[in-house]
Amino acid sequence: MKNGCGRLSILIVVFLCMTFCLGGCGASPQENGPPNIFLLTIESLRPDHLSFYTGPRPTSPNLDSLAKESVVFEDAHSVTSWTLASHASIFSGLYPSAHGAVGARSRLDDGVMTLAEILSKAGYETAGFATGPYLGRRHNLNQGFEHYDDSAATVGLSGGAHDDVTTPILEPLVTQFLTSRRDEPAPLFFFAYLWDPHYDYIPPPPFDTMFVDSDADPIDVTRYESSLIVDAGISEAELRYVESQYDGEIRFTDDYLGRFFDLLKEQGLWDNSLIIVTADHGEEFFDHGQKGHKRTLYVESVHVPLLIKFPQRAQVGRDDRLVSLVDLFPTILEAARIKSDVEHQGTSLLQSDPKPDRSIFFELLSTFYHRMGEGQGFKKEEQEWWGVRQGDDKLLLVPADQRVELYRTRQDPTEQLNVAIEDTELVGRLSEKIAAWRRESARLGRNHQATEAELDPEQLERLRALGYLGPEPAATSSKASADSPTRDEGG
Repeated sequence: MKNGCGRLSILIVVFLCMTFCLGGCGASPQENGPPNIFLLTIESLRPDHLSFYTGPRPTSPNLDSLAKESVVFEDAHSVTSWTLASHASIFSGLYPSAHGAVGARSRLDDGVMTLAEILSKAGYETAGFATGPYLGRRHNLNQGFEHYDDSAATVGLSGGAHDDVTTPILEPLVTQFLTSRRDEPAPLFFFAYLWDPHYDYIPPPPFDTMFVDSDADPIDVTRYESSLIVDAGISEAELRYVESQYDGEIRFTDDYLGRFFDLLKEQGLWDNSLIIVTADHGEEFFDHGQKGHKRTLYVESVHVPLLIKFPQRAQVGRDDRLVSLVDLFPTILEAARIKSDVEHQGTSLLQSDPKPDRSIFFELLSTFYHRMGEGQGFKKEEQEWWGVRQGDDKLLLVPADQRVELYRTRQDPTEQLNVAIEDTELVGRLSEKIAAWRRESARLGRNHQATEAELDPEQLERLRALGYLGPEPAATSSKASADSPTRDEGG
């Protein structure tokens, strides 16, 4: 269902089923109330590495099965290319410059009203499970959760951060909560963040060899962020090996999702729940000369998977509308039948009248440290990126570089051909949209001043080890060369 009529029929059916059928068609008391809501985010997950999108390898059999019961959004995007700002936008329905959590050490302002807070006030039990450093309590994304477990996000504090395998820690915590700690009479809002696809890509056996084909040339992928082995000069065969390890991490994570889905079914939480699976951002494999994330706002960094299983399989299919992760905030509230006057910047995906000319926006504060020379420390450089996508047109602005890039995404889906010079009028119109959106975000954010999270030395070292913070100012690490900047922050 990829034409406008198909999309509209999906939305009408979903909306009607959510509004009427859930209220009176259920066979048990639980089915007569608001639905349970399960929101799962997966770290660094590109749609083109998933089987149910266009991925060439069988990396996601359990997500493939879920997709058959869901609406799959083919053109969904994060607001940025790193974890903290992205999740804060999911939880608030605000773009980063509106919620204020834009820096590596940001703490979400207490005045930002989150999904968990609103749902909790409406009678939902709220539970969250975090497995990565930016979802830890010190960044305040636990705001509104009655039960929040970030113990899996604290592993690796002694320097082994890149080797973290967190799913085995997460699994028993989730199982215990759902089987013995849940307040069953109340509807449940459950959130879990799955970290393992983050670099370093070192999947446990047998996933480490599952996708290594005869055309791959194995190389050392440890210390991925600072590695001078994994750089833009690697061969195609070496890149295939790097991606095989990333795909192994995805399959390892998907394996757990299969067990999690089975648990929901065993606990009677499958049929009548709203289940949302997405990613906080994508991942770069030198598509534009970079690796990892929090470097750019090109498609490989911001295009994310998004699938929603509605209660009682109210509708399934494909939806090709242009959507943003800020849309999850109003979508979840509408599905829960909660009317809220909290201002946000999203559009409910349950709306039956989609706007064909809708614009979505992107933003990024990317920070690099350039080594000045042996014994001379590092120079800090910050870049602001701003972007808008309207229809098939995408504009990126990087003021520090006086960079203006316009892409026709239908003809050029990988965003390789900059046509800004060919259509200056369109560049002007889209630039005005960015300016208006920034004014709106500034208005919404005037009462939201993110503070700096209080991080202890071990937590700071972990973020530094993961490449999220730059080196100490006087550092002379051999991991960076004068012409190879190290990134200050990521996620």
